[in-house]
Amino acid sequence: MTRHQVFQWLVRRFPKGIIDSDGLVRRFDGRRDFVAKLFRSSLDYYANTPNELRALLAEGNLEEIKRIAHGLKGTGGNLMAPRLRELAQKVQGTSGEAFPETREQVTELLLVLEVALKECQFWLDSYNAEANSA
Repeated sequence: MTRHQVFQWLVRRFPKGIIDSDGLVRRFDGRRDFVAKLFRSSLDYYANTPNELRALLAEGNLEEIKRIAHGLKGTGGNLMAPRLRELAQKVQGTSGEAFPETREQVTELLLVLEVALKECQFWLDSYNAEANSA
């Protein structure tokens, strides 16, 4: 399956997206500036994480993958991205004996993360366009 096909599959599977950005704005009492800061921070911190996860998968470095998954679990909760949080939690809880299954979960995790990061960027682009037109 190509990356494009995988993205199409994710869009079909999660038609409303990975992040509940409207819910996030409500959670923070309409403070879109705070949500923008949260998205910028996530983009800055996790920009290279999908590539890191790919490299760690190739190396078979499960311990480092689990460390990253731990951080993504919290970020998934903070961003109201339940699928990201759930996948990260599954990956974090795996053992070395289950590495073939874990490999599939990590692959899905990194793809969901890539989509979430694109959603953050899209939301920020819209937010900045609104701010510039006001």
